[in-house]
Amino acid sequence: MKMKLLVLGGAGVTGKRVVEIALNKGMEVYATYRHTPPPKSLRDANWLKADVDEIDTIRKLLNELKPEAVIDMHAYNKVDDCEDVGREDCWRTNAMSPGLWARECSKKGIKYVWVSTDFVFDGENPPYAEGDVPRPLSQYAVSKLVGEQRALLEGAIVLRTAVVYDSDPRSKFLGWVIRRLAEGKEVPAFVDQWNNPTWAKALAQVSIEALRLEGPKLLHAVGKECMSRYEFAKAVARAMGYSENLVKPSCSCEIKQKARRPKRNCLLTEKLKEKLGVEIPSPREVIKEISKELKETYLSSNELS
Repeated sequence: MKMKLLVLGGAGVTGKRVVEIALNKGMEVYATYRHTPPPKSLRDANWLKADVDEIDTIRKLLNELKPEAVIDMHAYNKVDDCEDVGREDCWRTNAMSPGLWARECSKKGIKYVWVSTDFVFDGENPPYAEGDVPRPLSQYAVSKLVGEQRALLEGAIVLRTAVVYDSDPRSKFLGWVIRRLAEGKEVPAFVDQWNNPTWAKALAQVSIEALRLEGPKLLHAVGKECMSRYEFAKAVARAMGYSENLVKPSCSCEIKQKARRPKRNCLLTEKLKEKLGVEIPSPREVIKEISKELKETYLSSNELS
């Protein structure tokens, strides 16, 4: 009997990868979306438009669909807006919602996987293991940390990730780098912000594999290599055959951002390998593998017009 899976935020960059992989595994997939319409290529899933932060909606979906597992990929990711205009939505989605979902799933014996962020750390003492003490620097980071704590208390599986990228127009930094390289323009990239860039497809695979675990569990689900935005951009140039000389070092201090960002948020991934036997590849490997998809996504006539 095939597993019945509910994917929250199924039309997002990583969510649609979860849906795709789950369908390929023969699962019965239900997926929610709110604003972004679901991809036509994933019409075999059962799509539901819903505000999944409301407790009544949560209970209705679980009671009517009766899923065996829930993978939650929906989030409020506008880091700067969390400081002011989006603070209420930020806290509602990132801090309160995962606790509600984890609690309701726990009552029914349903596995619940939720995705957090490397931003829970301040970047001052890397590399970070799962057990290191968080020190969030922004409202976004605090909201995600509260979400972690609430979800883990109810037995959830929490995956911390970072700088998710894919062959998707919403991968803005990657798309910007590729377009500028293709046009022969300089690419200024930060040398003072370090993370573990994470391929959305690999993160989606990990989220499904995590259903084998018993909660509560906290894992770092990030790419195996920590690098600066500058190194990331150079890796893209190298993998796609563009001139690395176009990539120029810059400093985040040159732009004004409302929310503070951690400078060196390198995460350790040994626990991911120990628990699931998997490793998320670095961009140096991934970009070369998906370069054709990236060019079709970012350099098509429609994208450039």
